[in-house]
Amino acid sequence: MAVHFCASLPCTARQRLGDGRLMELRLAPLPAAELQQGLRAELAQGCRRCPFHLGLRDMGCAGVIRHPISAAAERWLLHRLPHDLEAPAARQLMAGLQQAQADGQMVDRLRALHRHYELRRPVQRRWGRRFGHHTTVTSSQLLQVALHAGSLLPSQARLLAGALGYLDDHQQPRVDAGMACMPQDDASVRALKHFLSMTAAAGQRGAGVFISLDPMGHDV
Repeated sequence: MAVHFCASLPCTARQRLGDGRLMELRLAPLPAAELQQGLRAELAQGCRRCPFHLGLRDMGCAGVIRHPISAAAERWLLHRLPHDLEAPAARQLMAGLQQAQADGQMVDRLRALHRHYELRRPVQRRWGRRFGHHTTVTSSQLLQVALHAGSLLPSQARLLAGALGYLDDHQQPRVDAGMACMPQDDASVRALKHFLSMTAAAGQRGAGVFISLDPMGHDV
């Protein structure tokens, strides 16, 4: 399985091609990409002037998250949740999970197939007393909202980016050391960091994120 994504940011390439075609072109393997080299080169000129160009490659607003998703990636996601449950980002996340009815069961069913997730059970983040009232969010719930519920609306992109520390309470970008790709990061962690960077950029600009799920895991 592969999850393809493309932040719906305003640009000439997107206006010309649309999200789906742009993502296809961005992720096309050789030799398919070589056949469209002229179009790619033309669009790349605009990409290099784009404020959201990541320096990874042209059309960096699109990417792919390939399964199986690692245990390290799930732990990284949970580690980025707010420490204080009363923080605005945490309250918005809890309301968003409830509204989306994101109980994580969709992702947990995939875990049982033994090829989509390294972990057989989700990672949990718990707030509150150890032996009293507490609130729990699982990595399955976050992954369901992020990757398995279709394309993200602008409001959903802002909620997810805010909950994971990519936007502050005023919807402005945040930067911390945990966002940068590190040598020890595996492919799942790097892909999720790319995805969340683009989710934050889209949400801040009032745009959504186009998401396409490929059950067979093809590159395009």
